[in-house]
Amino acid sequence: HGAGSANLGASSLLLNEGNVPRSQVFITNSRGIIWRSEDGTSGTFRNDEQKAVAQIGKPSYDSTDLVTVVKKVKPDIIVGAVGRLPGCFTKGVIEAMCKVQEDKPEGERMRPLVFALSNPKTQAEITAKDCYEFSKGKAIFGSGTRFDAMEYDGVLRDPGQVNNFFIFPGMSYGAMKCEASTIPDKFFMMAANAVANTLDEVDIKTESVVPNVSRIREVNAAVATAVVIAANEEKLAGKQLVAEADALDFDKVKAALEASMWTPSAGAPDRPSRRASADFGACESIPEREHSPEVDEKTKTCTMQ
Repeated sequence: HGAGSANLGASSLLLNEGNVPRSQVFITNSRGIIWRSEDGTSGTFRNDEQKAVAQIGKPSYDSTDLVTVVKKVKPDIIVGAVGRLPGCFTKGVIEAMCKVQEDKPEGERMRPLVFALSNPKTQAEITAKDCYEFSKGKAIFGSGTRFDAMEYDGVLRDPGQVNNFFIFPGMSYGAMKCEASTIPDKFFMMAANAVANTLDEVDIKTESVVPNVSRIREVNAAVATAVVIAANEEKLAGKQLVAEADALDFDKVKAALEASMWTPSAGAPDRPSRRASADFGACESIPEREHSPEVDEKTKTCTMQ
């Protein structure tokens, strides 16, 4: 729900890299489900990006009503990235999402996924509390701005912050270290899988969707590793971090990346004269310089050669 860059990018990734059939991905804008004619000459798309992910054929129902859309499309997942319609995932929408699963044969049922990704929290399509209460605890919830953990029906829920801060540090680090010539969309799918594979038992038990933020360095090490391996597979890496025979070995690539990650420590000086290569590239050429408190106090700046 919402046809801005966030949902368009996610839809494009699902279609082109996740191999999800076009018939299973629906995007809505203010005019309802985005559709186009078979020849692409008409429809409700507003730009080429919307046209690329549009459904083929005009819906036969009122697709401006979200409850009706859920009843007709029967989605397992609803993702909100509207940005200006807080609360648009109403009780009726959530109940309709639950009914979709109830109507399936028992062996095909799953719990509905509800992602309210609009920021800040005041713009969220639904709050965590409302999602759990409207669904009677059946829905799994994630949001763009983190909501506090809460207990519902005796079960602790700790909804995760489902946005790109788990991706970009590791993406950039991995691409930089292997000197990737480009960053194709495939890298982002590999990175997303890496995030999912770092979920631990607590994350799963509390239905956080993503790992706890306290483990962000561990998560981004896994993301960077996935990126380097993808670059090796696609022949896009300009530099090998391990022996060529080990280029696709997750553990060995990860160990090489972790060895050059800068780790802050409590006992480190306020302004170390040498920086880690993880932050600024090779630092052997940076000369040691005497720390000057006087200059720092006067200028409040930090410079590097």
